[in-house]
Amino acid sequence: MKFENPFSAGDFDRAARVTASPEMQADAWFAGVQACIHFVEEFMKPHIRGLIGARSPREEAVLDIYYGIVGFTLSINALRNPWNVQAIATCSRSVFELYNDLLLLHQDTSSLGVERFHAFVDVERLRVARLRVRFFDAHPELPQGQAGMDAQRDFVRDDAARIESDVQRLWSGRWPNHWSGIRGGLERARAVGLDCEALYWQYYAHLSWLTHTASVGTRKVAKESIHMLVANALELVRLTVPRSFGIVARELRFDGVIDELDDKLEFLRQVFFFRLTALKLGQPERFSFVDDVAAGPEPRTT
Repeated sequence: MKFENPFSAGDFDRAARVTASPEMQADAWFAGVQACIHFVEEFMKPHIRGLIGARSPREEAVLDIYYGIVGFTLSINALRNPWNVQAIATCSRSVFELYNDLLLLHQDTSSLGVERFHAFVDVERLRVARLRVRFFDAHPELPQGQAGMDAQRDFVRDDAARIESDVQRLWSGRWPNHWSGIRGGLERARAVGLDCEALYWQYYAHLSWLTHTASVGTRKVAKESIHMLVANALELVRLTVPRSFGIVARELRFDGVIDELDDKLEFLRQVFFFRLTALKLGQPERFSFVDDVAAGPEPRTT
């Protein structure tokens, strides 16, 4: 990747006097998403592959969250049409939730958080398995409920005691709905700090309107305004994904081998503004984060 700002102060001043079209804004937002994907390919993936020896439970937990963030980022990159706004919002919310999880894990230097993270997988599976078995046992007339239920019953019979013991040991017997033991999304954001709580109120709460049922987020929204809803979702991605990369690099101890890592991550946060400046100046060729020797297609507009 190229980490270069090709613009002078005068360039930024001229661009500031140009009104960006919705198409320009969409192009620039998706350029920022693409830059994060390039960063994964060039810096994150090789260093993760180069980790030597067996991974610790903490490293496995960090990687689980990281791969989730990367997966949603790739999905967002594929959702180019502004009419995908609800799917984009859903992915952006999930990125924020995983970022919040990563902060919770990163700030907990004890082994308890890691143990809870891994144990919660079976805790949640058992909770749902019991509910499914209970429902379909109460409704034997539903044929679809009989397929595969034997495996669910076996899981409840064979693993319930072990999992309940984990709940007693790790959550003091209180059945958790999140691995951290903190119930609500707002409470989890608040637990890691004011900055994360601010992101919750500025972006996440509004994106929930686009994700959940009914039409709270889309009623009376003009077609031309959908781009702005997309922009709101992608701004949350811009603010959280590079930060997540930094946390993962520190947790896996390869932050020291990526030259000027913090500067590179700050560049990722600025790609949107650089791309938008180039488009406003009518000179899109002036900015690219792709190395010339491996230059690919320019980011597409919607």
